[in-house]
Amino acid sequence: MAKRKRSISPANDAVPPSSQPQPLVHKKSKQLNGSSAPTKQLSADAELARQLSLELNGRSTRAGASSSSGSKPKASKANGKKAKRSKPTIDSDGEDDPDNGKPKKARGGLGKEYILSEPLATLTGHTLLSRPQAVKKLWEHIKGHDLQNPDDKREIICDPPMKAVFHADKINMFKMNKLLGQHLFEPNEVGGQ
Repeated sequence: MAKRKRSISPANDAVPPSSQPQPLVHKKSKQLNGSSAPTKQLSADAELARQLSLELNGRSTRAGASSSSGSKPKASKANGKKAKRSKPTIDSDGEDDPDNGKPKKARGGLGKEYILSEPLATLTGHTLLSRPQAVKKLWEHIKGHDLQNPDDKREIICDPPMKAVFHADKINMFKMNKLLGQHLFEPNEVGGQ
């Protein structure tokens, strides 16, 4: 195929030289000439084009650096589901909690409070605790009275208050947690008995 020659028309002369298309120059040919300024300009232009493309597409760079705007695109809601809200606070008797001035929150799960049996209430000093709080009080008693077997730390040597709860001289710490459930009662269970 034969190449066409462009004829210079007066319309091309009227366009300023900065807006006329510039020929692309290969890096190797510029480096051979010893001129590094155009190469720097091309790399700066390529970097600017890359940043603009990233901003428009909302993607981050490979190195994990944020785009020049510094803002991250917001994640869209999956399947149109709304974000979960925290549970509302409830007021038990229409009065606020005197400790912190805020109404009490509804408790459930691990925060659910149980009424303790008579021997466990004597041991812990409380009549109403959640299960994790009861376990914590037991371990405070065990550590405070040095009731762990020095040879096997998993074994608990029961003192009289613990014997009243677990009915044994020695108990494994895992069995202790299992038997603890027998001493925790739902508030509505105790009222119905």
